[in-house]
Amino acid sequence: MQYLSGFVARLNGDLAQSVQSFEMVSVIATERLKSTQLYSTSQYHLGYLYFMQNNWELAAKHYEIFLNRDVNSTGKRFRPYTAYQLGFCYWKIGRKDEIDPLYHKAKDWIRPEQSYDRFAQRRMNLFFQQKQYSLFEEVVIATGALNEGRLFKQALNLIETLIPVLKEPSMKSKRDHFGLYYFLKAEALKGLKHFDRAKQIYERVIADEANITTETYLIPYSWTSLAEIALEDKAWAVSETHFNKAKTYSNYDWAQLLSFRIYSKMQLLELRKSQHNNLNTSPQEILTETKK
Repeated sequence: MQYLSGFVARLNGDLAQSVQSFEMVSVIATERLKSTQLYSTSQYHLGYLYFMQNNWELAAKHYEIFLNRDVNSTGKRFRPYTAYQLGFCYWKIGRKDEIDPLYHKAKDWIRPEQSYDRFAQRRMNLFFQQKQYSLFEEVVIATGALNEGRLFKQALNLIETLIPVLKEPSMKSKRDHFGLYYFLKAEALKGLKHFDRAKQIYERVIADEANITTETYLIPYSWTSLAEIALEDKAWAVSETHFNKAKTYSNYDWAQLLSFRIYSKMQLLELRKSQHNNLNTSPQEILTETKK
């Protein structure tokens, strides 16, 4: 029950309550259930919750507990993505010499069929090439985490610090970087319900589709967010068109997650349309339909 409560609280943006629930899971798992796997998983979720709040010290603490557990008893689930995020935490808290050995160790945990693992592998390989996290990457990763934690005001303030970086001549050709900046800004604005501004920025991301070659997930995710805004605006036909457009894409990061999201939102769209139609149906029309 506490495990489920932790998830629900996180989805609702109540990170403090989610932390409390997963801490309780840790206690129950060790004191009552003696469950190694449940305890380890709760440590992962606690690390993730602190990561979403940009609390790198506490995120690292819980991620280390999770990764130090025996892989044979906990399995490889979460491990590559956790290792990638722990390495970023190390970068932020000045333990940079520990990143390389961690990332090399994580190679053994990669499951090619898992989107989170593939994403983590790509990020870790990029670190090996660059030998650093750039300022741009620092801001983007932290902003994405804040957005996921529904800390939208903080996310918007942070992403705006990239404006001077994006004005540098060397950035002009890096369209994926601009795509990430605009997408994360739009996500924060959408979360704050500034729908008109968000919509304009999502459309800007989509307009640059031909030039976005690495972060290709930005396009279907932008179409989906546009569909969700249209759903909020009761523009049913527009919403359905955008959802269907998002469904035409494949082979991008987290495709399965987006597929589930689109499915659930399209179910909601049909429900909203039905409710709207019923509200606009007169009692006489209802009686007539019933008699048929």
